[in-house]
Amino acid sequence: MTDPLAVPPSGSLPARLRARFGQFTGAFWLINLIELFERGAYYTIVAVLAVHMSDGLGIADASIGLAFTALFALLYFFPVVAAALAEKYGYRASLIVSFALVIAGYATLLVASDFVTILGAILLFGLGAGVFKPIAASLVAQTTTEDQRSFGFMIYYAAINLGALLFPVSIGLVGVYAPALLETAAFAVATLLAIGNLAITILFFRNIRPPQRDARIGAAFASLREVLKDRAFIVLLAIYSGFWFLYAMIWTFLPIYMGDYARMPEWFNASLLAAVNPGVIVLAAPIVGRLTKGRDALALIAGGMALYAVGFVVMGFSATSIPFILGIVLLSVGEVVTHPSYLSYVSKIAPPDRVAVYLGYGFVPMGVGLTLGAMTGGILYGRFATEMGRPTLFWAVMTGVLLLTLAALLVHNRARARRAGVVAPSRALGFLTGAGGAAVAILLIPALVVGAAYAGPEARGLLPAATDDVGPDVVLLALGPMEGRVDEGKTVTHDVTLPANATGNATFSLAWTDEPAGAGATNAPDRLQMTILLSDGARFQSDVVGSAGGKGALALTTPAAPGPVKVLIKAVECGDEYVAVGPVNVPTREDLRASYALAIVHGATA
Repeated sequence: MTDPLAVPPSGSLPARLRARFGQFTGAFWLINLIELFERGAYYTIVAVLAVHMSDGLGIADASIGLAFTALFALLYFFPVVAAALAEKYGYRASLIVSFALVIAGYATLLVASDFVTILGAILLFGLGAGVFKPIAASLVAQTTTEDQRSFGFMIYYAAINLGALLFPVSIGLVGVYAPALLETAAFAVATLLAIGNLAITILFFRNIRPPQRDARIGAAFASLREVLKDRAFIVLLAIYSGFWFLYAMIWTFLPIYMGDYARMPEWFNASLLAAVNPGVIVLAAPIVGRLTKGRDALALIAGGMALYAVGFVVMGFSATSIPFILGIVLLSVGEVVTHPSYLSYVSKIAPPDRVAVYLGYGFVPMGVGLTLGAMTGGILYGRFATEMGRPTLFWAVMTGVLLLTLAALLVHNRARARRAGVVAPSRALGFLTGAGGAAVAILLIPALVVGAAYAGPEARGLLPAATDDVGPDVVLLALGPMEGRVDEGKTVTHDVTLPANATGNATFSLAWTDEPAGAGATNAPDRLQMTILLSDGARFQSDVVGSAGGKGALALTTPAAPGPVKVLIKAVECGDEYVAVGPVNVPTREDLRASYALAIVHGATA
């Protein structure tokens, strides 16, 4: 049989490209265009959603984890049913329903101002994306011949990664020049992309084959019984969930951590951060594929997980931008090595006539790990990073889950090989692919936790010092008022410098706004206090001031003594949200932090 993917040895480059790409049908390119838009919209949303919930709406970390738990559950468990529904009622009808749900969810984000509405939006677009997920891959298979399929799926995965890269980068660049528009732009662009997909589907998409009206939805679970008989495989799925447990942090608490602890310059927003991982994957995948070709699958999984763990440690223990980004690059390369090798490993341990079934259930750990990771991450980030100010301890604990996963995988493989002889123990890494490697991984867990505990607490929300010379009656920071967040009961310090020629008085103005309350709810006022410490030792302190009508402000005027000045901002109390039920106020949301803006003006110069 002639290989349709073979590149002609001669001819111009355009001719060779036409021969390579022109073999596919219009339906194939249409579904890849839809995939590009769908993944672009989704990743544009999740790039900023966690930060929007945390910083924009003041939603607690545990609630953010709950919201992403619901999202990941819909994305990775509902497709089992959605695939059967698409077969029964037709792909075109399923796509229309999918995009209608997604549009409703994304558009709701544009107006949502409380947790309940945000959660409703997530359920809508999560359900829509769950309907779409199995359809795209199935249509790629149906629009390619057996000889075209490998290259066709390469194009399909390229569309996914390009969508995840190009649209968040574009929105991120908007955010660099107009930070206030970042989240609104992301939600609006995602909504427009989903509307575009709905229009494309209605106008151009036609079913490749007619709906199978006699198909039974319950048949989707028919293979589950035979998979459950292989207990060793079920154990493998449970173990590998640990890899995706940590992966959940990339879309949830990694961007929050970056902002909370100023790991990157202020212009580097969450949308740009979201593009780093797919960008590295796009660049590294061809190189990694070439270097790992023909190598032992288990050795690659072990090595990839180890590199993944190193990346999270470097990123989580970072104090500056370079190690922060380096850690993300390392964990991204680790991902490229680990997951394809895992799929290869599953294909080898599966019975020859059940490879497709085993690979299908091989994706279950993604759903399990992501949902558990999002929920647990919300609780632990709130405890370690937000309340205790120990982000390194959070990352140490979360990375410990991955090291435990690696240890369990090595022990499981050795036990399976000895019991059934399905796959011989790997000789590529010898000692490190058996009990020795498992022991090393486990011993590293307390070492990480102790190292993180030794690092001690870290202040959140610190901003750069002021610039030097400024004229009269202008804000000291050239970029405008200093903005930040302060946790309830805690104090944030800003180090600024009054210019050497400053005389007269300096006025320190603090303003803040309560988070908007949900429907029918009320916010108790946030109560803040400011203290000024001048370079000559003089101390000035304001009264504790509460917000009225959702807004608060206070000001202190001091002598404009040249030199360093410390501005201490304390959140005495952050008012919780409550609903009045008769004479009783029932709390509906705990407020753990206050967002503020600080402006400093000196009134005269020499």
